Amino acid sequence: MNEARLFAGVFIDKSVFSSIYSKIISEFDKVSFGKWVEDYNLHFTMKFIGDVERDEIPEIKNTLSDILVDYYSKLTFKGLFALPNKGLPRVLYAGINVEDGALRESAVAIDSRLQELGFPKENREFVPHITLLRMKSTNNGFRSLLAKYSDYYFGEMGSYKINLIESRLSPRGPIYKIIA
Repeated sequence: MNEARLFAGVFIDKSVFSSIYSKIISEFDKVSFGKWVEDYNLHFTMKFIGDVERDEIPEIKNTLSDILVDYYSKLTFKGLFALPNKGLPRVLYAGINVEDGALRESAVAIDSRLQELGFPKENREFVPHITLLRMKSTNNGFRSLLAKYSDYYFGEMGSYKINLIESRLSPRGPIYKIIA
């Protein structure tokens, strides 16, 4: 395999969701059907890079080296939401509130630097969120259950690390490996 599927992202400390995640799964499984993200795979994507030749990885690492570091900034996880907002929902996600502008600045810098290497620029605004469920279908109780969790406080992290992550697709779901 000569290519790697990459993204820049942040893994979430699974203790943030540990006290409530199984309850959310249990409740939403009654009103939706789909694939849940395992608690150890919870993350948010800063920039999806896509399939790249393995020999390009050192240059990507070098270009992003000063961004792929620890940040001491608070992230608060609050509320459940669905995408798209109207129509048939396909993704259930947890919202992220950011204490300062460091996360957005990092996303813009990653996008800009990768564009200089020939990767396409993002055409939509960076909105950090944690995908919990990729849905195939929902029933009538979905929207009211979603409303119940619209302002739910999950917890926070006082720091985070941006990583370069390889995603290998498998029949049981993605397998993530931090490569920088």
